[in-house]
Amino acid sequence: MDFYWHYSSKELIDPAGKANFFKAIGVASQVFNTLTEVIQGPCTQNQQALAHSRLWDAVGGFLFLFSHMQDKLSKHSSQVDLLKELLNLQKDMITMMLSMLEGNVVNGTIGKQMVDTLVESASNVELILKYFDMFLKLKDLTSSASFQEIDANNDGWVLPKDFKEKMEQQKSYTPEEIEFLLACCETNHDGKLDYIGFCDRFHEPAKEIGFNLAVLLTNLSEHMPNEPRLARFLETAGSVLNYFEPFLGRIEIMGGSKRIERVYFEIKESNIEQWEKPQIKESKRAFFYSIVTEGGDKEKLEAFVNFCEDAIFEMTHASGLMAASEESVGGTKNREASYMYMGDDDDERAGKDPFRRGLQSVKDGVATAFSSLSPSNIKQKIADMQQMPPAELAVGFFKMFFYLFYYLGYGVLVVVRYIFGVLLGLMRGPQTDEPPPEPTEEEKIGQLRHRLLATQSSRHLPALPPADDTGQMQVSAFGLDITKEDNGQIQVKPHESPSTSTPSSGEEAEVGEQAKKQAQERMEAQAAQQAAMSAIEAESKKAVQGPAPSALSQVDLSQYTRRAVSFLARNFYNLKYVALVLAFCINFVLLFYKVSTLDAEGGEGSGLGDIIAGGGSGSGAGSGSGDGGSGESGEDDDALEVVHIDEDFFYMEHVIKMAAVLHSIVSLAILIGYYHLKVPLAIFKREKEIARKLEFDGLYIAEQPEDDDLKSHWDKLVISAKSFPVNYWDKFVKKKVRAKYSETYDFDSISNMLGMEKTSFSAQEEEGSKGLIH
Repeated sequence: MDFYWHYSSKELIDPAGKANFFKAIGVASQVFNTLTEVIQGPCTQNQQALAHSRLWDAVGGFLFLFSHMQDKLSKHSSQVDLLKELLNLQKDMITMMLSMLEGNVVNGTIGKQMVDTLVESASNVELILKYFDMFLKLKDLTSSASFQEIDANNDGWVLPKDFKEKMEQQKSYTPEEIEFLLACCETNHDGKLDYIGFCDRFHEPAKEIGFNLAVLLTNLSEHMPNEPRLARFLETAGSVLNYFEPFLGRIEIMGGSKRIERVYFEIKESNIEQWEKPQIKESKRAFFYSIVTEGGDKEKLEAFVNFCEDAIFEMTHASGLMAASEESVGGTKNREASYMYMGDDDDERAGKDPFRRGLQSVKDGVATAFSSLSPSNIKQKIADMQQMPPAELAVGFFKMFFYLFYYLGYGVLVVVRYIFGVLLGLMRGPQTDEPPPEPTEEEKIGQLRHRLLATQSSRHLPALPPADDTGQMQVSAFGLDITKEDNGQIQVKPHESPSTSTPSSGEEAEVGEQAKKQAQERMEAQAAQQAAMSAIEAESKKAVQGPAPSALSQVDLSQYTRRAVSFLARNFYNLKYVALVLAFCINFVLLFYKVSTLDAEGGEGSGLGDIIAGGGSGSGAGSGSGDGGSGESGEDDDALEVVHIDEDFFYMEHVIKMAAVLHSIVSLAILIGYYHLKVPLAIFKREKEIARKLEFDGLYIAEQPEDDDLKSHWDKLVISAKSFPVNYWDKFVKKKVRAKYSETYDFDSISNMLGMEKTSFSAQEEEGSKGLIH
């Protein structure tokens, strides 16, 4: 608190003050965590001892500190690190207050003291709730379709005036709140603000701490149901409580004192979405049906546990399918690459990869076309047209026709030019241009050496000093001159330094310039030599390397296959509805067909006979005896029946053919989607059943299945595979089974049955699935 009063008059907190704040926040966080550990359990005596201390005065002081420091730190990006630590401290304090309510009775002392503290600090708590309410609404604002319109590039950067306009249009913020939020934003060099980073900075902490605060108020309202002050306080926090109500899970536990204790926990939004998936709903309906039809409580509890395990696996599998689709979303990539520059390697790769660029352009075009034809976009354009004045509508009408005729003419021109190009190519024939012969490696090295020698000869290197022609050899060592004469005698004399005359300043300058020139020429010669050698090495490496792979071979087709399969699995139930609609349409078209009977005598002359003879629309079916001639047998034969459609509805034949092809394609897609959505769950259930029988019942070890139990004998072949189990979460079940039964039964026979190594209790080798469409 002393640090706050010291820096309350200053706009920013300097680094020394931030360091002191970090130390103080660390100590306070440790104190709150220690108190939480002491009173959790619950420990009633510690709770009562802490409740009768100065704890509530400290809580009131911290509430004042949180409310005013958040207002101060949110407006400057340099203070974000300190704001995060302060919010973490606030979360620790609320967790400690939740621990104080554990195990307390209704209308207890601790609940009353907590209500008194919150009411005394009502202004500070309301300010904190106001901040949380503002930041929690950001996600709904930025994820709305109207807000995405101002982010045309999908890179996460928008103009502040557009951001302010959207907040005003939403009508969820007051003018003061809008000004506060704009003061918390920071712009880049283009004058834009990163609304995605802004939401991540403020929305996530507000969501985490706001949830704990909502749990605290909900729990407190259950402990103090008849407190009018708390009721008024809950009305103020109504928006925050309503926001977290869908994410608030509750478990009721019967305690040792025969009282029901409610434990609240957070349900993530992603888990709620997965829980509402159609495959999970189908599993829930099957579980409830089996619970109603089955017997005792023990069986129901076991079925509930099995359902929970199956649902967890199914939701995990569904999240894996969703992850494959999220890889193709390019919004984050655009945002990350919005202010990045392309390097040399990226530029070269992009220039050598036309296939990928062409494929990406086709994908972008298809995505743009589908987004333009989406119902939401059409409704939006219609709403925009209704707000246009008549003059603007007339101009737009003429512009539409102009661009229509322009692009039609351009398309016809492109097609005609392509056709004429093909015809010219056919008339000219293939052009055989022989490529120039590539020089060999020896020729390249010879050219480089020739350039190097030419470069070195163009420079004037300094001349070496002339060698001494005298036959005497003189060596100086330890202050003595040792000379060896021609006759082999050695003379030793004291060393005498030669007397040198002091040169003039002009001579010194000339000598210095010559030395500099010589040193510079030497460096240039060395650099040229190194450049030549590096060029020789590069040429040799390039010659050694093989031809570059084609752009088509570098495309990862398995990734696209995985995305397609994930798409079919996620839309399995939608495809079922599509197949149902197609089947209904086929049956409806079949109503236009009719069956007509042809008489044996007049069939050839009728119109139906012409249809049969001409192979018209419809199909014939008839039966007769093999005698072929007698009239008596013709009377006994069945009449010839023809299934045909009226000539007025001749197009229905093509419609039903097209519907049949589409129904076949959709049926194949449903089959693939079922294989990747439902079959893994069936495998998981079967693997779990086999693993439980192996581990707890000792199946195939302590007892053998009956001879007519073909299913169990088939399972015995499966468990010997090294890949078992594939989907079951306990991958070490084989190791557990062998460790449990190896002391009683033969170790080698158990290892052979489980398909494990006999030498040691080594971990199982996992083999990845290598299916055709995995």
